[in-house]
Amino acid sequence: MKDESKPPKKILVLGPCKSGKTAISNYLGEQVDIESLGEYRPTKGVRIVEFESHELDIRRQRIEVDVELWDCSGDLKYRDCWPAIRDGIEGVILVANPDENTGEDLKIWYDEFIASSNLDPENVLIVLNEMGEKRTNDTAISGFRHVFKMKYQRECYPHNYRQQSVQLAI
Repeated sequence: MKDESKPPKKILVLGPCKSGKTAISNYLGEQVDIESLGEYRPTKGVRIVEFESHELDIRRQRIEVDVELWDCSGDLKYRDCWPAIRDGIEGVILVANPDENTGEDLKIWYDEFIASSNLDPENVLIVLNEMGEKRTNDTAISGFRHVFKMKYQRECYPHNYRQQSVQLAI
């Protein structure tokens, strides 16, 4: 049952440039555009993807809720906008390409958006998005495991959203 009186849940999608934040945002918002999958277009500032979630589990109860995914540019030149972007967040998805980035590349996003807002670690998801055809080795992935002092440690499962989106659309 959806509660119309509640504002949408604001979830930020953050990480370095060219890590696949927009592809993941489009995938989650069911806005897969097959024709633009192979081409890189950097996000300017922030882009908001709105959708209704039918499978959200909050405090062990399934609810329907409106979601705003804030697909944020990885370009640090937009840093002056970060306080406004950070305002009212309820969750963060940190995205990195393990072939190009390290755990340290996510630290700036963690410090600025998670640690400074006292966001519950249960509301943080780290996605290692493999962008190419090759599979990342376990050594590269394990480098992300202990970068942040988070209360809960989750397992890492590499995934290629761009490739899966094409398969789902066909």
